[in-house]
Amino acid sequence: MGDAGLMWSPQFNYENGEPSHLLPGNRTFRRRARCSTLLILANCFSTSAAARPVWREVTANGSWPQPRYSHTAAMSPSGEVLMFGGNMYDPTNDLYVFDLVRSEWSKVKAQGTPPAKRYGHTATVTSDGRMIVVGGFDGKHFLNDVHELSHVNGTYSWRSVPALGCAPSARDGHTATLAEGNRTLLIVGGFDGMRQLDDVHSLDLQSFEWRQLHCEQAKGERPAPRCLHAALPMDGGALLFGGYAVVDDESGDGDDVWFSDLWRLRLLQSEDMDSGDTQSEDLQGTGSDGTGSHGTGVASSAQSGGALQVVWERVEAVGASPPPLSGHALAADSRGRVWLFGGYAHGAFKNDLHVLSPRDADARSNATFEWQSVRPSGKAPSPRHKHTMVAGNDGRLLLFGGHDFTVTRGFFELDTSVVGAEASAAVAHRVQDAQSKFVIGLARVVALALLTFGLSSQQPLLVRMGVALLAMTDAHRLRSVLRPLWQRFPARSRSALLERGTSDAQLRLPLPAQPLK
Repeated sequence: MGDAGLMWSPQFNYENGEPSHLLPGNRTFRRRARCSTLLILANCFSTSAAARPVWREVTANGSWPQPRYSHTAAMSPSGEVLMFGGNMYDPTNDLYVFDLVRSEWSKVKAQGTPPAKRYGHTATVTSDGRMIVVGGFDGKHFLNDVHELSHVNGTYSWRSVPALGCAPSARDGHTATLAEGNRTLLIVGGFDGMRQLDDVHSLDLQSFEWRQLHCEQAKGERPAPRCLHAALPMDGGALLFGGYAVVDDESGDGDDVWFSDLWRLRLLQSEDMDSGDTQSEDLQGTGSDGTGSHGTGVASSAQSGGALQVVWERVEAVGASPPPLSGHALAADSRGRVWLFGGYAHGAFKNDLHVLSPRDADARSNATFEWQSVRPSGKAPSPRHKHTMVAGNDGRLLLFGGHDFTVTRGFFELDTSVVGAEASAAVAHRVQDAQSKFVIGLARVVALALLTFGLSSQQPLLVRMGVALLAMTDAHRLRSVLRPLWQRFPARSRSALLERGTSDAQLRLPLPAQPLK
């Protein structure tokens, strides 16, 4: 549908010199009028569905990993997913590889001594193909060890890394992101068995030397202590969202707190900092002193000279932001958009999908990011947390595992390439334009009035005018009005209507494809 212009050409049969379709109570007119109105709904939603991403369960060959949660999955430079560890009601240290091209799982027996069984750890793949595993929990003890998985000449090999310097305390639920041109691994937050943490450590990926970033009194603020947050590399630093913490209350019992704040961590050399804005004062964060104090924004390296410094910035984003969450997953696609799925808060597991996109600041807001809630078609994964989600180079998001008081099953993919960034930007621009909103709104009111009056009085000219005017208004906003009407029809009736409309050469409605938020 939509390959021709808007056409409605009923066959004119004359009775007593008058077209029979204009006679009061004529069934042909009523049938064609109803069919035309319903086909508007069909076109709106069949067109929008084509522009929406679709959830699909992945059909794969090979040796599948068992369902698990609190595991890690990372994309290698060669385009394979490396999955390690996790909780299957007992911790595990098995290693699996998923080949995206062949759609095949393989269980890998790597050379060397593998890390101890664990979950809640991090595993980060470097640009040269190494995977760095840090920390976690083995069921009895929290860990802070470092392991390296290399892949040379088709062979995987493990080695335990004797890290130097000031290592972070043993923990799980932390994040690890690459920074400084993939030369540094940043560890943020986590849980050490006693409290949530807010400290920052860096690991040099060549010398494997740890640096603890002490906080200095500064203008601004920093994230509260937390665990089960999510982070991604961004502009040489990191982007962090959400998390969970227990905050002491007056009774001393502690309150559960979930976060929905968005933070950016920037790494700077000491000469780039304005020394007049900082004072020398050691506040090491809850990872070291247990005070839980935050409200500072600049950290510096504990090494001599303080060559490496960190700046925290709260990121403002417009749009429909996600609710407070923990145990959610973030993945960045090749267009620079950040996708968020799932999570847990206040006793409820989630399976919502959000996307964070860059935007240009305008007169209304200085925000440089925009959140959007995305409703894909297809059967979505069940609500869950502690799953993994990685982005492939082909635009697919791959989701595995998770927890919803049981271990969740299934391996899912979502094709994000169908969500057009250019079209989304154009829609956002029109929505923000007040004059266009007024004109479109007025046109819709007039069109609906014409349709209502034309159908009730059986005047096809008014109906055709209303249909044409509706077709010329903004299709995205039209869908939001007509969606409840369309969804009232049973699925079988909707399918039959779409098939009927496709074969009816007299009815054509070209509505432009728009991404559906």
